[in-house]
Amino acid sequence: FASLERALAIYAQGKGGRIWIATYNAVFGFDGVSFRTIDGARMGLREGEGMPHVRCVFEDSRGRVWIGNNGVGVVVIDGDATFALAPLAGTSEVLLHLSIYNQRPDINAVVHCHPPHATAFAVAHEPIPKCVLPEVEVFLGEVPIAVYETPGGQSFADTVLPYAKDCNTILLANHGTITFGPDLENAYFNTEIIDSYCRILILARQLGRVNYFTEQQTRELLALKKKLGYDDVRFNYPESPMCGESSFDEKFSKFQPRQYAFRNDSATGIGPEDLASSGGLGSLDEPGFDVLVRTITDQVMRNLQSA
Repeated sequence: FASLERALAIYAQGKGGRIWIATYNAVFGFDGVSFRTIDGARMGLREGEGMPHVRCVFEDSRGRVWIGNNGVGVVVIDGDATFALAPLAGTSEVLLHLSIYNQRPDINAVVHCHPPHATAFAVAHEPIPKCVLPEVEVFLGEVPIAVYETPGGQSFADTVLPYAKDCNTILLANHGTITFGPDLENAYFNTEIIDSYCRILILARQLGRVNYFTEQQTRELLALKKKLGYDDVRFNYPESPMCGESSFDEKFSKFQPRQYAFRNDSATGIGPEDLASSGGLGSLDEPGFDVLVRTITDQVMRNLQSA
């Protein structure tokens, strides 16, 4: 069974419940009645070019099968037609991808890109807040920021090594993101989540405040996460803070970005019972706000009189 496990690259479920099993030299589909085989020749490999070494497989909503492999690149099987999106020039950041694969034998897909909202956090060196959205806690968990290095070389690829075993999403300082998972859909899904989350954070901050879960509310989400089979750095390092400061502290890297725009000194609480303690809608009526208005007004009047 051990040799069979090494030969199987990935499982995926497609349209109508079809199951896809990818191996190093072929992809097999089973719809509950019959098998469909997509071998190296169907992917475009010529005789003598070896095995395709399939890395990932995905069936989209139109029933097209997308296959990423080392032999040809990316091919799309649409009925009886095969479309090659390759041969492609090798990315200059292939070493970055390999760093993840080498650290995580359970990973079969890596996505590196530059989504604008997440990249804004990477440029600002602003740690991604935790204890805000259930989807982020369950599907992503904590997101570290890797130190900046010039892209393309081994030093750049090595920046993700301290974190790869304890997360599925990493911000690359002043660069972009890298996400990974057991299949291509999952890895890309993580990219969608992190950029959407960063956009929500930016919009919420523009509205005025970000409310955080309590530690108890976060523990409930992590219990659900563990039940669903997802890992989290807080499982591996129980001493890690549940909320607030990042769990990816000095034991991971000397590069320690500090919170600036999204400081979380204490949880505000989520739910009706926490409305009063979080300030509700009455913050504009506080005495301190009146003092601030008078101070600004006085300064404006002085400037007008001296003009």
